Amino acid sequence: MPEANVDERAQNRARPAAYIRHKGVHIWEGRPGFLNTAHTEADVERVLGVFDETLAEMQAAGFLPASESKPAAGDEPPVPGARLGRDRDGKPAWFVADPDRPGKYLQVSTTGSGVRD
Repeated sequence: MPEANVDERAQNRARPAAYIRHKGVHIWEGRPGFLNTAHTEADVERVLGVFDETLAEMQAAGFLPASESKPAAGDEPPVPGARLGRDRDGKPAWFVADPDRPGKYLQVSTTGSGVRD
Protein backbone atom coordinates (compact mmCIF):
# COMPACT_ATOMS: atom_id res chain seq x y z
CA MET A 1 0.00 0.00 0.00
CA PRO A 2 1.48 3.40 -0.92
CA GLU A 3 2.67 5.55 1.97
CA ALA A 4 0.36 8.45 0.96
CA ASN A 5 -2.71 6.28 1.62
CA VAL A 6 -1.51 5.46 5.13
CA ASP A 7 -0.93 9.16 5.85
CA GLU A 8 -4.31 10.10 4.43
CA ARG A 9 -6.11 7.50 6.57
CA ALA A 10 -4.31 8.75 9.69
CA GLN A 11 -5.31 12.32 8.89
CA ASN A 12 -8.92 11.31 8.32
CA ARG A 13 -9.03 9.53 11.70
CA ALA A 14 -7.59 12.57 13.49
CA ARG A 15 -9.65 15.21 11.68
CA PRO A 16 -12.98 14.81 13.58
CA ALA A 17 -11.19 15.07 16.93
CA ALA A 18 -9.50 18.29 15.83
CA TYR A 19 -12.86 19.80 14.81
CA ILE A 20 -14.43 18.75 18.12
CA ARG A 21 -11.52 20.07 20.21
CA HIS A 22 -11.71 23.37 18.33
CA LYS A 23 -15.29 23.66 19.62
CA GLY A 24 -14.15 23.24 23.23
CA VAL A 25 -14.85 19.55 23.83
CA HIS A 26 -11.75 17.53 24.69
CA ILE A 27 -11.46 14.34 22.71
CA TRP A 28 -8.37 12.26 22.17
CA GLU A 29 -8.36 10.59 18.76
CA GLY A 30 -7.93 6.85 18.76
CA ARG A 31 -8.92 6.56 22.42
CA PRO A 32 -12.26 5.73 24.02
CA GLY A 33 -14.42 8.43 25.54
CA PHE A 34 -16.35 8.00 28.75
CA LEU A 35 -19.47 9.41 30.37
CA ASN A 36 -20.21 9.03 34.03
CA THR A 37 -22.57 10.37 36.69
CA ALA A 38 -20.46 13.53 37.01
CA HIS A 39 -21.66 14.56 33.54
CA THR A 40 -24.93 16.47 33.49
CA GLU A 41 -27.61 16.18 30.86
CA ALA A 42 -26.42 19.59 29.62
CA ASP A 43 -22.90 18.16 29.19
CA VAL A 44 -24.24 15.30 27.10
CA GLU A 45 -26.39 17.65 24.99
CA ARG A 46 -23.36 19.89 24.40
CA VAL A 47 -21.21 16.96 23.22
CA LEU A 48 -23.98 15.69 20.93
CA GLY A 49 -24.48 19.17 19.49
CA VAL A 50 -20.75 19.61 18.85
CA PHE A 51 -20.61 16.17 17.22
CA ASP A 52 -23.55 17.04 14.92
CA GLU A 53 -21.97 20.40 14.01
CA THR A 54 -18.67 18.67 13.27
CA LEU A 55 -20.27 16.13 10.94
CA ALA A 56 -22.11 18.89 9.05
CA GLU A 57 -18.93 20.97 8.70
CA MET A 58 -16.89 17.98 7.55
CA GLN A 59 -19.57 17.14 4.98
CA ALA A 60 -19.62 20.75 3.74
CA ALA A 61 -15.80 20.69 3.45
CA GLY A 62 -15.92 17.43 1.45
CA PHE A 63 -14.19 15.26 4.07
CA LEU A 64 -17.34 13.15 4.49
CA PRO A 65 -20.11 12.34 2.02
CA ALA A 66 -23.23 14.46 2.39
CA SER A 67 -26.12 12.80 4.14
CA GLU A 68 -29.35 12.10 2.35
CA SER A 69 -32.16 14.55 2.79
CA LYS A 70 -34.36 13.51 5.68
CA PRO A 71 -37.30 14.98 7.52
CA ALA A 72 -36.25 17.11 10.47
CA ALA A 73 -37.59 16.26 13.91
CA GLY A 74 -39.71 19.42 13.82
CA ASP A 75 -41.33 18.63 10.44
CA GLU A 76 -45.06 18.10 10.58
CA PRO A 77 -46.31 14.63 9.65
CA PRO A 78 -48.11 14.50 6.28
CA VAL A 79 -51.20 13.05 7.99
CA PRO A 80 -52.28 13.26 11.63
CA GLY A 81 -50.80 10.47 13.75
CA ALA A 82 -48.02 9.55 11.30
CA ARG A 83 -44.73 8.43 12.86
CA LEU A 84 -41.26 8.92 11.45
CA GLY A 85 -39.37 5.72 10.66
CA ARG A 86 -37.26 4.15 7.90
CA ASP A 87 -38.47 2.45 4.74
CA ARG A 88 -37.12 -0.84 3.33
CA ASP A 89 -34.18 1.02 1.78
CA GLY A 90 -33.29 2.63 5.11
CA LYS A 91 -34.50 6.08 4.07
CA PRO A 92 -36.59 8.26 6.41
CA ALA A 93 -40.33 7.87 5.82
CA TRP A 94 -43.67 8.48 7.54
CA PHE A 95 -45.87 5.60 8.71
CA VAL A 96 -49.39 5.15 10.11
CA ALA A 97 -50.87 2.20 11.97
CA ASP A 98 -52.53 -0.36 9.69
CA PRO A 99 -56.13 -0.67 10.93
CA ASP A 100 -56.46 -4.16 9.40
CA ARG A 101 -53.23 -5.56 10.91
CA PRO A 102 -52.61 -4.64 14.55
CA GLY A 103 -48.95 -3.89 15.24
CA LYS A 104 -48.22 -3.30 11.53
CA TYR A 105 -47.69 0.01 9.76
CA LEU A 106 -48.33 1.47 6.32
CA GLN A 107 -45.95 3.94 4.70
CA VAL A 108 -47.45 7.33 3.91
CA SER A 109 -46.49 8.78 0.56
CA THR A 110 -45.32 12.38 0.77
CA THR A 111 -45.83 12.87 -2.98
CA GLY A 112 -49.61 12.89 -2.69
CA SER A 113 -50.30 9.35 -3.85
CA GLY A 114 -51.63 8.10 -0.51
CA VAL A 115 -50.65 5.18 1.71
CA ARG A 116 -48.47 2.23 0.61
CA ASP A 117 -48.00 -1.25 2.11
